Amino acid sequence: MGRDIEIEKFDPDRLVSIKMAARILGVTKQTVRTYLLEGYLTRIKVDAAVLIDLDEVELMKEARALMGKEGVKGRPSKWY
Repeated sequence: MGRDIEIEKFDPDRLVSIKMAARILGVTKQTVRTYLLEGYLTRIKVDAAVLIDLDEVELMKEARALMGKEGVKGRPSKWY
């Protein structure tokens, strides 16, 4: 299950929306929601908004690049 954190523990200038996190990572908003649900990113609730710490998004981007996932889009190709 995802992690919810109080906003007081984060720099408000370093918080991004799900949409912005998806753009930075080169994935869909649904993929970012999955990362939040599975605990790969931390959900920060501000009233009704869900925000993400930019530092975590940048770390995720670096990790994806190391794993060869940078900019990968669409469905995987067939194995045959």
